[in-house]
Amino acid sequence: ACDLYNVPESTVHHWLKHYFQYGETPAESRKRRRTTKCRWSKSATKATSFSTQETNILHNIIQENPQLYLDEIQARLQQLCQKRWAPNTIWKQLQRTGYTLKVAVLRAKQQDKQEQENYLFRLQSFLLKPEMALFIDETHK
Repeated sequence: ACDLYNVPESTVHHWLKHYFQYGETPAESRKRRRTTKCRWSKSATKATSFSTQETNILHNIIQENPQLYLDEIQARLQQLCQKRWAPNTIWKQLQRTGYTLKVAVLRAKQQDKQEQENYLFRLQSFLLKPEMALFIDETHK
């Protein structure tokens, strides 16, 4: 694909890394930043570091909902702590405390598997064969 579109391989790797981290392409991120106003709550203050209690809150959010994107984690942290961290700061804090994208994705996949099994069980009353069901993955926002 790199040769076909004359794009350096390092650029494609950057795009993929950005997509896995934020759930959107770099171009979509830039467009959203240009078109949205600052969404800071008047009651929220800008934060650059995490206390032990705030780190525990962050870990609880991840444990309960590992499929969340960084901006969604950011919004929940803002609601719970009345502070607003940049997504990049949240990502660095997760890395410092031992979280990786692989761990979060694995946990999300395990939760999705249970949801799929529950869904198939409910569909059995409507479908003659569960194989007739089509699953569409809508992970992109």
